[in-house]
Amino acid sequence: MSQVFIKSEHHNWGLSAVYEWQKDIFELSLDGDLHIVVQYYEPVLDCVVKVMENDMQKLRELIACVPTDIKVVNACDGTAWEFTAYNECGEEIFHRELSYIYGIEELEKIGKILRSYVPDYGDPRQEQELKWEEAIKKRESEAANPLY
Repeated sequence: MSQVFIKSEHHNWGLSAVYEWQKDIFELSLDGDLHIVVQYYEPVLDCVVKVMENDMQKLRELIACVPTDIKVVNACDGTAWEFTAYNECGEEIFHRELSYIYGIEELEKIGKILRSYVPDYGDPRQEQELKWEEAIKKRESEAANPLY
């Protein structure tokens, strides 16, 4: 991987169960390699994909247009993003702490582009829910049929 261009995290700030999606982590290099980690109760996807050149160009343009006086967005639920962008020398050129980005068009577009590269990984919640249902049934069966 070459020099990092964008580091970003996308977090679930909604009300959710322990087995729900927690976050995505993105690290995009200047050569277009995008390292993606998707985490539920544990990481369920860890891969590197290649970002198309037209999307790299859009990302460069969006980073250049992000307002310096970014507003604070008040919300009570949903998802939050953190972004850091670097120039070719590795110097930080933009940073946004983990926060809501609703209505900040440039950041919403950056997030949408990054998320568009997350491969389909199925729904790990179904597997976890089945495991928990089996554990509950086992406990109920053991309670109904004590060994003593």
